[in-house]
Amino acid sequence: MGKIKRNALCLCGTGKKYKHCCGQKSGGEQTSELVFKEAVQVQKDLMNYAFSKHQRAINQFINDFSFLADMDKETQQISVFHLSVWGIFFRPLTDKNETIFHEFLTKKAEDITRPKTRQVVQSWTDMEPTLLLLNEKTDESLHFENMVTAEKVEVDVKPDQTVLPEKGSLVLGFPVQFEEKAEFFIQYTMFAKEFTDTLLLQVRQLVEAHEANGGARSTFMREAFPEVLKCMFAKQEVEESETPAHTEGGTGLSADRMDWASDVQLEAAKLIEDGMKEHGDQALTDGALTVWKAYCDQKSPVIRKAASFAAGIEYYIHSLASDAPRSQAQVAKKYGISASTVSSRFKDIEKAVKEEQDATV
Repeated sequence: MGKIKRNALCLCGTGKKYKHCCGQKSGGEQTSELVFKEAVQVQKDLMNYAFSKHQRAINQFINDFSFLADMDKETQQISVFHLSVWGIFFRPLTDKNETIFHEFLTKKAEDITRPKTRQVVQSWTDMEPTLLLLNEKTDESLHFENMVTAEKVEVDVKPDQTVLPEKGSLVLGFPVQFEEKAEFFIQYTMFAKEFTDTLLLQVRQLVEAHEANGGARSTFMREAFPEVLKCMFAKQEVEESETPAHTEGGTGLSADRMDWASDVQLEAAKLIEDGMKEHGDQALTDGALTVWKAYCDQKSPVIRKAASFAAGIEYYIHSLASDAPRSQAQVAKKYGISASTVSSRFKDIEKAVKEEQDATV
């Protein structure tokens, strides 16, 4: 086969010219690297979609787990993240009684132009929450064993990854496959090595009870994930540890770890993040950040005062998530702006979200 001409259609099937697709040599990127980057972006898009379109359903779903109230704030935030991902992929939270991921895939799959990337994303249907034991680690890879199914999982170590689990410690997350190796969906949680034996004993007891009731080991984590979370993050375990469970990349969404088109968008995101913290609900913070990200991507707003947009986002979130939302005057006072500015920004954001939702129907 001869050399592909730069202006010819790329053979990967995206419909783009070769020079604008796999023929890009900048940074030495290969097709697999492009697929990985695109898939990571789809992960972010999925979470943005879930929290902008189905925030109320997700909040109601999370509120059903009463054991969260017994956790300290940091552990609660980690648990809420894991439950949110589990709910998005495996619980029928939409009006049509289907999963949010299935709805997203149905409406957005055509937007994923590279067939290999689309194939990777579609494979997430088979993704499972997984408890892994780190058996070996090198500078390039982490070698895990699934503690329920005994399957082997290999994960690449990223160049900028400074915090890694200890050999012999447990990791909880949602591995997704990329060719021969796996990557974690968004992030994963590490547990201190000294708790490995205790935690494994508790989980094995849950597995045995699941099997005794006629359940299959292969579906245990998907079906009994909240029970696993409850025992893994039990309050007494966290209190006994000087170094409690740590989530690689942080707990929930973070303004600093999201991609923004400008510094002023990031500034507004940080104001939103700080402003929502006082409510003590990571789900609300995640929802506010995802709505802001979606709004920025859709409208590319001209931002003269970041506080006005942060206030508009917070008021919008309260209008959805609370039976008695704060008044515009209260939010305006908090951010040092006028109530009319809050009203204006709120209307713009509400309209943009409605347009996005109408476009996906």
